[in-house]
Amino acid sequence: MRISKRSNSHFELVNKDRIFPSSKRSTHVSNQLPNLIFPDSKRSQSEVVSTVLMILIGIVAVMIIAAFIISFVKGQIDKSKCFDVTDIIEVKNNPTYSCYNSTGKYMLVQVHFAEANALLEGFSLEIGGADTVTYKILNNTAIGVVKMYNGTLTTLTLPGDNSERTYNVSGINTKPDSVKIYPILKGGKTCSSPSILNTINTC
Repeated sequence: MRISKRSNSHFELVNKDRIFPSSKRSTHVSNQLPNLIFPDSKRSQSEVVSTVLMILIGIVAVMIIAAFIISFVKGQIDKSKCFDVTDIIEVKNNPTYSCYNSTGKYMLVQVHFAEANALLEGFSLEIGGADTVTYKILNNTAIGVVKMYNGTLTTLTLPGDNSERTYNVSGINTKPDSVKIYPILKGGKTCSSPSILNTINTC
């Protein structure tokens, strides 16, 4: 009977070891569980940073493309408007009102507007020669050397629709080679196609 008890106790110990692993093995498995459940923190941070950077790059790219498209569309609209005003603003070739006075050293320039006031803010006046000068003519503004026709009104006014205004530009020491006017659209854009007067009469 004693022998059988010893054998039974040995059997029970073996079975216990099989069913319940050693504390070291159990501790090893429990230590691995957090790594299985929660990814490595450094790897997670790297993935988050990469994702955020990709999103930011995408946003910046969209903003750049949008700005380009808006600028392109605006440019096309302005070109269309400039084309519309090409033939409705001109320098008149009038010997009395578009001429150079060598004694007084001034240049008279007569400008005609058709139905342009709805589109135009003013015009750029270029007097070309040995010394080319340019003036921006806007409604109800004053420029020291540019006056209205009689030389006394310093506040400039634009022509009305289907009418003319004559401007007196002083300080022109030599007879110009040409006079050009460039339309200025509402909003301030200056068109690139001018009306040109190449024949300069003497007053």
